[in-house]
Amino acid sequence: MPKHVKLIDEIVQKAVILEKMGIKGMDALHLACAEEAKADFFLTCDEKIVKRYKGCLCVKNPIDFMKIFEGKRMIKTISQIKIPRNEEIKVEAINLMIEKMGIAKTASFIKEMFKQEDDYLKIKERIFNDKKVLEISNDILKEKSH
Repeated sequence: MPKHVKLIDEIVQKAVILEKMGIKGMDALHLACAEEAKADFFLTCDEKIVKRYKGCLCVKNPIDFMKIFEGKRMIKTISQIKIPRNEEIKVEAINLMIEKMGIAKTASFIKEMFKQEDDYLKIKERIFNDKKVLEISNDILKEKSH
């Protein structure tokens, strides 16, 4: 079940330690929050985090996670995973949105989404660049106080 974690000093302190392992500020805060929430897993497409993180979480990229936790039908190689093409995913998502929200809301949502860059790692890099944990956590706390 999802859990909301309040940014507290202990999380910031954990994040600073993670940052010293070579994990960037926002990623360190995400990991520290996941630790505080007692998450079982932390999935990321950032291989630097997977390699550098040394802590209590099971940190994996989604493909490796699927290999490990597929259950009785353990997946042995990536070639056994049917990864849908991006176009198939887009069509399915649009159909689901139309079904749940209607055509007008779906069209409005799509219009807004395609205005923005959609590569999360690039967006994250542009926003947070080399900001340190303490700088990010102070920014968060300032925003909450307004």
